[in-house]
Parts: sequence; C-alpha cells; structure tokens
Amino acid sequence: NHTFGSNLFVSGKYAWYGWGYGFDPIGGSSNPGAVDLDNSNAYGSYVTAKCTKAWHLLDVSGSAFATAGGANHEFKFGFGYNRRPSDSLTHYSGDQIFGLHFGPGDEAAQVWRDRVVSSIGQYTDLYFGDTISKGALTINAGVRWDRQTAQNLSSVAPANPAFPTLL
Repeated sequence: NHTFGSNLFVSGKYAWYGWGYGFDPIGGSSNPGAVDLDNSNAYGSYVTAKCTKAWHLLDVSGSAFATAGGANHEFKFGFGYNRRPSDSLTHYSGDQIFGLHFGPGDEAAQVWRDRVVSSIGQYTDLYFGDTISKGALTINAGVRWDRQTAQNLSSVAPANPAFPTLL
C-alpha cells in the first residue's frame, strides 16, 4: 500500500500458493489390490492420488480523488492477473492390475496405467470507475474487462508394467 499525496492511494498484492493435496493407500503403493464382491472383502491397496498447484496471483488497485466543475470525483481503478496451473497423478497400486471376484468361477481383472493430467487457467481483469458527487446527486459509472482462459496441457503417462503394449 502506498499513499501518493492526499489524492492518490494505490495497493498492490502478489501471492504464490504452492499447494496441493494427495492420498496414499494405507498398505503402500507397491501392494496390489483386489475386491471380493461375493464376500464383501477388499484386499491390498488401490490408488495413490497427488495434485500440485503452483498459483500466482497479482492485484493492483487504487483510488484517486479530484474536484472539477463543482463536483467531487472518486476514481477507482485496478488490474488483476491469476495464473493457475494444475498437475495431477493417479497411480494404481502394485502391478496396476486390480482383481475382482464376483463369485465362484467368476473373476476378472482391471488393467490400469497411471493417469497424468496437466492444465492451466489464466484470469485477467482491468477496471476503471468514477463516483461523481455534486450536492444531493451521486452518479456511478465504470467499465470492466475480464478474460478467462483454460487449457489442457500435454502430458505423458508411463505404460502399464505388466502389459506395456496394451496400455
């Protein structure tokens, strides 16, 4: 924050959020998993999930005060920019083959590979406004421009270790 005399005040903020979250299976990611739907039992481990987000946020805003033509003016202006990348990984435990038992002689396996996703969102805004006061009359006028974009980025997922030509 800075006051440039009695008629101009400007505030600038920058923030970086290096955050994320994740989930690890209790049995560890090297332990393969299976579910016995016939007997309502689950075995081993299932999935690890990790998501990282390194966000950058910038905001500059201000107010300026002036008197002209017998009216008071309060000008408000600002600019904002947010860059929000996101990277996520879903890793299936063990050899990435999950067993399913539905009943005697009815078994199947789900074959997985890692899921790797990267994306980015960017948000930009710009505004300017004036509050004009003269006697009992007050007029607010302003303009604002916003732009929001998002896209999926290229990413690479390794092959399934047991079936590399399949997945």
